[in-house]
Amino acid sequence: YTLIVSQDGFDEDVQHLLKTSHPKVPYLLHNRIVPDKVEEGEDISPAYYAIASHYGFALSTLIWDMGFENVIVLEDDMSISSDFFSYFENTYPLLNQDPTLWTISAFNDNGVPSFASDPSALWRSDFFPGLGWLMTRKLWDELGPKWPKGFWDDWMREPAQRKGRATIRPEVSRSSTFGEEGTSEGQFFEIIARIQVNKNPIDFSTIDLSYLKKELFDVTFEKAINNSVLAK
Repeated sequence: YTLIVSQDGFDEDVQHLLKTSHPKVPYLLHNRIVPDKVEEGEDISPAYYAIASHYGFALSTLIWDMGFENVIVLEDDMSISSDFFSYFENTYPLLNQDPTLWTISAFNDNGVPSFASDPSALWRSDFFPGLGWLMTRKLWDELGPKWPKGFWDDWMREPAQRKGRATIRPEVSRSSTFGEEGTSEGQFFEIIARIQVNKNPIDFSTIDLSYLKKELFDVTFEKAINNSVLAK
């Protein structure tokens, strides 16, 4: 894997950290763009527009300019599990086999211990979680030309972008965030902090993941729903 850091803006302390602690890691510098005005009806939250601009810059540079076919996106306030790469390596082929899938995420928004217990279980989800996810060249060729000016993650969840496609995500998260402070000012952090990264590594190369293809998953999922017990 090639690790590349993309820095938004020119903070000297961040640059110093990269050059001294990780001198061999290549990094990109993005000239932070914060709009002074937005179109009528849009919310003016400058930081969210800066984030979307940075994402667009980084993905365009890595895929269109540097020629990467796939990019796993992580943020600087995240930690990952020891089987994080095994998870992506072995789920990625499904994107080429099933057109009803569009990306893979390492995070489960409902992955608190009371709801998530099986580290080997993977699911299809209509909701795009983000927080450690895969962008393919094919998908960037589709989304890149119309990338939004702000609120990129909400934009990706809109029907016009998702087009009925599903995201693969684990039952037990392979990523977690410790970013209590930031652009969102800790919104929902009390809940997100309860979602722990997986501590029981799984070798996904030993598991047949074809059950995640739509024609197989839907049958199994429907059967599970029909056989479930109504909670009272």
